[in-house]
Amino acid sequence: MATRHAALISVVSLLLSALSARPAAAQLGDQPAGPPILTLLSSPSGAATSLKGPTEVYGHTPMDLPSSVVGRFSMLAQGGGVARTQGVFEFGVAGERPAMVSEGPGMGPTLFLRSLNFPGFPDISSKRTTRGIVLTLAEVGALGMAGGAHVRYRNHLNESGAEEAIFAREQRRIRNSWLSYGGAVWAASAIDYWMLPRFTVYEATPNRLSLGIPTLSRAKVVLRSLIVPGAGQEFANHGGRGALWMAGVLAAGAGYTAAHQALVHKRALLELNRLRYDGATDPNEQLRFLREIGILHQDIRTAEDVRRGFGYGTLAIHAANVIDALMLPLGPPAARTSRRVSAIVTPFGPQVAIHLTY
Repeated sequence: MATRHAALISVVSLLLSALSARPAAAQLGDQPAGPPILTLLSSPSGAATSLKGPTEVYGHTPMDLPSSVVGRFSMLAQGGGVARTQGVFEFGVAGERPAMVSEGPGMGPTLFLRSLNFPGFPDISSKRTTRGIVLTLAEVGALGMAGGAHVRYRNHLNESGAEEAIFAREQRRIRNSWLSYGGAVWAASAIDYWMLPRFTVYEATPNRLSLGIPTLSRAKVVLRSLIVPGAGQEFANHGGRGALWMAGVLAAGAGYTAAHQALVHKRALLELNRLRYDGATDPNEQLRFLREIGILHQDIRTAEDVRRGFGYGTLAIHAANVIDALMLPLGPPAARTSRRVSAIVTPFGPQVAIHLTY
């Protein structure tokens, strides 16, 4: 009987210990594991980085990204020693690997096709709005001038006669000159987009994103400005400065094309007056046409000088842009001091207030 009681007591003890152990195991299993932290690294480190998308994050690498960074983000890295680099990344929920959506370094079919978009659009999409607007306006102006000349060319073709043929040739030359200018702008936009600095993905895991950022050097800056005006300044974190150099060269180039248009028009008038002189029978009319021909010869020389001046001006601005690339500081411009002076009238007389912000 005692043996039976002892066996019963041991069974009850085992049941009680099993029941007490089950809740403890269940409680331990219900604790969720903490989500992995995504650390953003860069080479070189210490770059000022901003991510803009569904939320905005700012900091310097290395930096831990919060769990709210989910979706498509535009990343911008800049600072001393590195080029101003922009890219687009797709961040998934915790446990998923981030992916770079934008083009990486090196020429590829995607990069080539995107660079051939309407001038300025690739720059605008890569957060270089001012530079993109300059290129877009230059191309729109070129196409507008070429389109107007083409309409006039077709209208003169529809008319018969030697004089209409002269005007048709004039408008065809003007159209072609503006198309050449527009083609140069389009090529500059494509090459400019090819040379933009891009991220290199070294490692992309659920908790680690390691990127390479192009570093700055004087040779890289000068070479870019030599190929495309202002590209070196843009590369060296001076976007506004680069856009001004681009606008200056494009404006001088447009002036050269407009001066060429005026020269073509004067030459067409000279050809027209020679035609009229050959067909005139009245000595007074012949004398009038001879005077017009003499004046047009002078006007043509003046127009050639103006065109040559715009050509030299274009080269001079481009050369100044290269010299500026040789001298500008490599890195973001220093913050400027804000100064404000105001006059205050009080019951005790006028006073001057000076406000300085650092």
